[in-house]
Amino acid sequence: MPQFEPRELPPAEWDKLADFEYFSIGGLPPNNGKTRIFVSEDPATGEIAWVWMVKDVVLLEGLAAAPAHRNNRRAGFRLIQYIRAFLKECGVLYPLTITTEDGIAQLTEKLGFEPIHGGVLHVWHLDRDRDRAADSDRDRESAKKD
Repeated sequence: MPQFEPRELPPAEWDKLADFEYFSIGGLPPNNGKTRIFVSEDPATGEIAWVWMVKDVVLLEGLAAAPAHRNNRRAGFRLIQYIRAFLKECGVLYPLTITTEDGIAQLTEKLGFEPIHGGVLHVWHLDRDRDRAADSDRDRESAKKD
């Protein structure tokens, strides 16, 4: 039985993961310094038995409106557009948020967050946009206008 050893897989070797179902469906992550991949590998043959990715995670927290402005959706929407553009400029693809109130959960879902883990944790898939740079510029400019 081979002795599998854990190690970090450098980005130059990520193509070794193409046969893993997870990567054959979703593709390899971008080599942007925000993802590290660790494997359990047979050092004699290079066969990879297990793989696990570690990613930087951004948690958005504290979305709230002052009582006098809870119905001012434009102000909230503009803030959200601005944050969305900022995150995309920073290369953040999957920001998370935790919601404990139904109203905030509904709002985040309207914004494009998807509930996971029983609906308390939500993820925003910013990588689904086709043209991140154009969207980012458009969102930031739109948020600046009155």
